Amino acid sequence: MISIASSKELISVPIASMLELVSRLLGGPWTRDDVARWGIGASSLYFLLYPKVQTYLEYAVIKHNGPQMLPEVEPMKRELFSRLEQLPRDSAGNLVFLELGISYGANIGFYPRGAHLVASDIHAIGETEVAKKCEEQGLVLDRYLVAAAEDLSAIPDNSVSAVVTTHVTCSMAQMDQAMREIKRVLMPGGEYLFVEHTREHSGRWGRHLAQLLVFPLLLPAMYCNCRLDQLATIRRHFPRLHASEYTLPNLTKSALLFAVGPHIYGSATKL
Repeated sequence: MISIASSKELISVPIASMLELVSRLLGGPWTRDDVARWGIGASSLYFLLYPKVQTYLEYAVIKHNGPQMLPEVEPMKRELFSRLEQLPRDSAGNLVFLELGISYGANIGFYPRGAHLVASDIHAIGETEVAKKCEEQGLVLDRYLVAAAEDLSAIPDNSVSAVVTTHVTCSMAQMDQAMREIKRVLMPGGEYLFVEHTREHSGRWGRHLAQLLVFPLLLPAMYCNCRLDQLATIRRHFPRLHASEYTLPNLTKSALLFAVGPHIYGSATKL
């Protein structure tokens, strides 16, 4: 696996200098080290030629970045996950959760003990860590499914109590198709729970500008579109939707974190 430290060597000094200049113009307290960490090679064809490198790098960046965001998003997660025990169960009386883009398992500690989990991601890099966390939390890991959200054909209709995504929809190639699949696998009365960064919704021009500047870096490096309006897409597929907009107040340590501050979170119910 490529570490953050070793990966920074892939970016050239001129690119790092340019990114540092942009960050200074935005007024952020970001050093060349900070900016290079997130902008590694995004303006080159390296990841197109070596997609496996991109996959490992993306995983490493997410794992590095996750703990920094956790204090900010934890209240939203606790609010959403507090109702899990009330959701529909399978014929054996089990709660069954499907988490898409599970990565290294940052949400596992929020699931109730004894619940069944279907973990899914487009790669299996975090499978061992996810299995270990499930064992520690007292969860039953039914399977680790390597699949995109747009194709969950390995999961039966009406079979899961809730589908969970956190910071995943920005990387979906076809979000409408992913929503159709999520709705299909949910039990009637089951819920889609989401915490997602989204496009700037408060009208702050500085954050709009930051998102426009980091967009060409995030898209090739992490397949991340920070300018999506995911709420409109979710609403098209789930008429019963409860959602809130919130901007994380303390994410100013890097241009990336500042740009992904605007969030939506909520639940959508399958009727």
